[in-house]
Amino acid sequence: MPRVRDYEQQTSAQTGLSAGGATAPAHGNLEILGAGIQQAGQTYEHIRAKREENETAAEVTKIHANIAQYNAQKTLDLANEANNADYNDPKFADKFMEGYTRDLSKLGEGITTKGGRNAYDRAFADSQAHFSVAAGTHQTKLYGIQAKENFKTTIDSYSSTLVTDPSQFDRLLKETRAMFDDKNSIFARVPADKKTELLRLSEEKMSEAAISGWMRIDPEGTKKRLDAGEWDEYLDSGKKDVLIKRAVTEIHGREVEQDRLDRRAEKAKKDADRETGNQFMLKMYSKRDWARGKCSTQTCRRQEIILKNTT
Repeated sequence: MPRVRDYEQQTSAQTGLSAGGATAPAHGNLEILGAGIQQAGQTYEHIRAKREENETAAEVTKIHANIAQYNAQKTLDLANEANNADYNDPKFADKFMEGYTRDLSKLGEGITTKGGRNAYDRAFADSQAHFSVAAGTHQTKLYGIQAKENFKTTIDSYSSTLVTDPSQFDRLLKETRAMFDDKNSIFARVPADKKTELLRLSEEKMSEAAISGWMRIDPEGTKKRLDAGEWDEYLDSGKKDVLIKRAVTEIHGREVEQDRLDRRAEKAKKDADRETGNQFMLKMYSKRDWARGKCSTQTCRRQEIILKNTT
């Protein structure tokens, strides 16, 4: 009989086919297939990583652009709001930061990448810290304006009082110094050098007001006190010279006014004396002439002159 099985084995070995016609995988082909699958996986991972990298870069760039634009607008807003703020508002900085933080938080909505979230968190912290300091600086300026206005109101009121009643100078000066030293007052927040300058100006203005008050009461006595240096502690030499000249002018003005009043009184006295004399003459001539039952032309003429002088 023919040897069929040996032939099939030989044919299978030569063609790589099994007796049933199926391909028999060789060991080398499996390695090639595995390498191809591995390379395809690596390519996919590379593409995916590249896509995520691009998405992250795009989102980070957008976050920085949005925050930069937002901060630029808020810088303008802060300056404008500070310029129009009520200097008596102690919550200006807090209210600005509340709105700033709320709107800045909205810029973090919708972030999808880890890199974008990290970039936003860093920018958020940096921006919030910067504007917190900036708003606080404006609040300090408002405190300074408030202190200046309160200072002006107080010293103007004290000065007005001293012009009317200069005897209160020592008391009001003591109150002013206590106000500046009060740790709970607005002046406690004013820098030391500025506070010293404000106190010096207040002492100078109040002393000028008191001197004006004394000058109104007794210009000659006030000049003597100025010459004696009573207010030298509060006045520089230039201010003192001006006040002494004012006292001299006041003294001279009062002398001129007194002379005018004296002359006016003297004239009034002469007019009164003349009126008294005219009335006496009028009565004298009238009684005599009418007693005689006549009024001579000469007598009537005298009466006419007198009447004209009395009207």
